[in-house]
Amino acid sequence: MSRKPTEYNLLAEFLLPPAPLHAIISLKTFTTLFPHSQRSLPTIKALYRDLQLQRLQKIERISQNISDEARRGSQQRRAIARARRADNKHSMVDEDIEIEEYANGPSCNLPICRPHTLESIIPELVGAINGLSYEIQEAEEEETSIMEEMQKIVGGLSDLRYGTFENSDLKDQVIERCSRLDFVCNGSANIRTPKPHDSGS
Repeated sequence: MSRKPTEYNLLAEFLLPPAPLHAIISLKTFTTLFPHSQRSLPTIKALYRDLQLQRLQKIERISQNISDEARRGSQQRRAIARARRADNKHSMVDEDIEIEEYANGPSCNLPICRPHTLESIIPELVGAINGLSYEIQEAEEEETSIMEEMQKIVGGLSDLRYGTFENSDLKDQVIERCSRLDFVCNGSANIRTPKPHDSGS
């Protein structure tokens, strides 16, 4: 039996899938936005990769915010369910208080409790059962949300290990950034370090 969508499922489905940059505009289309004479410049591709990285970082923050919001909502719903059960408990007959009320008379400050009848106890029991069922459902939804979040993290680590990314451009992005880092490091080293044949002159 399929479960109804959780708050996390609904928010993630409508906010995350259309968010990556490559889902909105491809590198090829992005390049056509520039003048024809400048489309071959490497800075265009670097700009696209930088925008793509910023977009991915925002998606991660949104995903985390969705998880936090779903967790807060689940906690609030459980608190409401507990409050409902507490109200049901307070409405039940407390025999000790009732006995003391009878012993001390109506001047006692203790609350007056009236015994339930068969007709009055059934709605209270139904309310308690509904409250428990509601809290169990919320606990299951939170468990599902946590499991989905864990599976997402594990899947990301698996993609990182085997190189199977959903974003086909991520590999090029990583290679490009590593190349730029290598260029900066080696370029700086070459500028500061004289060549062997120059040191003897």
